[in-house]
Amino acid sequence: MDELARLLGHERRLLELLLFKLVEGRHLLAAGEARFLPYAAAEVERAMERLQEAELKRSMLVHRLAAELDLPEEALTMGALARDSLEPYRTIFADHRRAFLDLAAEIETVTKQNRRLAERGSHNVEQLMAMLGQPGPSSPELKLYGPAAGERRATASPAHRFDGAI
Repeated sequence: MDELARLLGHERRLLELLLFKLVEGRHLLAAGEARFLPYAAAEVERAMERLQEAELKRSMLVHRLAAELDLPEEALTMGALARDSLEPYRTIFADHRRAFLDLAAEIETVTKQNRRLAERGSHNVEQLMAMLGQPGPSSPELKLYGPAAGERRATASPAHRFDGAI
């Protein structure tokens, strides 16, 4: 159980790091610093990769513990551990469970805010381009490069263009 508690603590810190990177991205979007968004997106991607590695390690440990204790893996969920473990693990797992739920909610909120800011920024760019008499990034007049450029048109919505970066 010590190893599981340690892994959950590590995963929790990685969730906090992911949240931090998303908040950084939100500040860049709010400040209109689009040139730094690729860097922020790469940092979010790295944080996600590290989090996925930690989740895999936790999953493998839970599988091993379930086999050793002759329990179904469902008996080793954080909710079950917080409810059924002896102290001090009951408190440790309950704390991790609350933190995971809170961090997941915060991450979802910041992601939605980032998406709205990105959509607003894209809309502002399109308005500026229209005022200058130029087609905007999602304008049907904007042709793509390549051999079939005459046949294809840019069709991605502003939100779709920024989803990968957020």
